[in-house]
Amino acid sequence: MNESIQSSDNRKVAEAILEYNEFLINYKLKTDSEEVSEQVKNSKIMTFKLIVKNFQHFDELYEKLKTSNTSEYLKNFLEILRNNKKDNFEIIETPFMILCQRSNYLKGKLSRYCGHYLKALDFLFKSRETQIICDASIIKKSIKQIISIMRDLDKEIERLNNHLEMVKNNTKSSSVNQTKVKIDQNMKIRESITKYIDSLEKDLSRFSYQPKDLIVLIDFSETMSYSDGKKIKNAIKTAQNIFDIYITQEDKFALFLYTKSVNPVISLTKKNINTFTYVRDVIENLIINYASYEYKGKTNLLKSLVTLSEYLKKKSN
Repeated sequence: MNESIQSSDNRKVAEAILEYNEFLINYKLKTDSEEVSEQVKNSKIMTFKLIVKNFQHFDELYEKLKTSNTSEYLKNFLEILRNNKKDNFEIIETPFMILCQRSNYLKGKLSRYCGHYLKALDFLFKSRETQIICDASIIKKSIKQIISIMRDLDKEIERLNNHLEMVKNNTKSSSVNQTKVKIDQNMKIRESITKYIDSLEKDLSRFSYQPKDLIVLIDFSETMSYSDGKKIKNAIKTAQNIFDIYITQEDKFALFLYTKSVNPVISLTKKNINTFTYVRDVIENLIINYASYEYKGKTNLLKSLVTLSEYLKKKSN
């Protein structure tokens, strides 16, 4: 931690701050016991102030890091990921966007422990927003925190209702009214969380599988044949990978070549044990004999797409 704080690298310092705050929140601030001594309370207050100060420092650093949010930065980062093989355990720097996502998650967690549920929800909703680069595990943990808040609210609402029954006949009406207001506030927050959880289920239902018809369209113009047909071979191999990996037995696959016109190589074919070998053989033969196809100058992509659209309409009827 100290080594990172002394570093001139803003990203390392920001990451170290979040690591430190996560430790403080999980092990120094949180307690399972409701009854704590005065000494423990004072220690927690000091810890809370330190966490807040650290977050302020992080926010200052983040403002500087935001200037690196360029398309060039994203391109370079994705290139690093692409070049790192699965068996390469070299540490890759954490993108600043994930640092921000993690910061919002920890702020939400902190707010929840302090009983500020609305503020906690605000931070946790931000931490589960999907960006170009994001951490899925943080999104999952944020959702768990949101569900935990609903459980906390249920306990608090039950406690307030019990308190309300006790004070109805023994206390002034102002105290009763204050308790009712707190119950109403908590019920509204709980209602918003319930709607959120319902929306999650709806979102997940969108991912239920639907069979698809997929057509791969490859540019077979003269310019694609340069460099010993390297571009064309790569395009055909990509089509092969799509068929092998992304096409299920419920799907149909087709391969077309286009220049000024569209030339079908494989018509829409459902993937099964009988057609798998056929499709693979056609594609492999195309890689070997691509040079035997006639190239016809410039391509007409728009016309080709219109032709494919009409083809799909006919097949669906």
